[in-house]
Amino acid sequence: MDKKNNIIDAKDFFNNRANLYNKVSKWTLNNELSLETIKMISKVSFNNVLDVGAGTGVLLSRLEKDISKVALDQSEEMLKIIDDSAIIKVKGDAHEMPFISESFDLIITRQMLHYCDIKRVFDNIYRVLSSNGIFHIVQVITQPNVSEKWNNEWVNLRKVKKREHLSKSIINGYINDFKFKEIKYNEILLRDDYS
Repeated sequence: MDKKNNIIDAKDFFNNRANLYNKVSKWTLNNELSLETIKMISKVSFNNVLDVGAGTGVLLSRLEKDISKVALDQSEEMLKIIDDSAIIKVKGDAHEMPFISESFDLIITRQMLHYCDIKRVFDNIYRVLSSNGIFHIVQVITQPNVSEKWNNEWVNLRKVKKREHLSKSIINGYINDFKFKEIKYNEILLRDDYS
């Protein structure tokens, strides 16, 4: 924690927020977003899935397939909230995933990349994703009409280290650097007012 500016690590932020997360998080409460994600990944074949930054496991719990489901999160308190016995909970860091290479057919990140060193996270995802695996990203991105002032206020809102608002071009740059085979986009407008 940076006591001078009251800035905390993402792990501490989510440990402190765990008990309220399922009640206040837009990402767990937004049924449309969860259903859209499930619809997209249900079109592909996979035997196991890793949710990186899984939080309280809401998305994994909604997957009906009889598959291996692994929740990776650095927040022990968030993982404790998961009450689905079919989910394997792993406390760990997305920057240094504790899995062997090519372990997963599907890897999901949902609204967590803005807390990370994306290159290091993508290095790890690329390493643990099977050769024909699928990497599914759900991430809020900056829209062209959003002012720099609003972006800066958003970044500083939670006082969490390394939090940054991402653009589609930043994420695409990393996707292209890692040469993922196929890219499909489905954009959902959740907000169009940035005042």
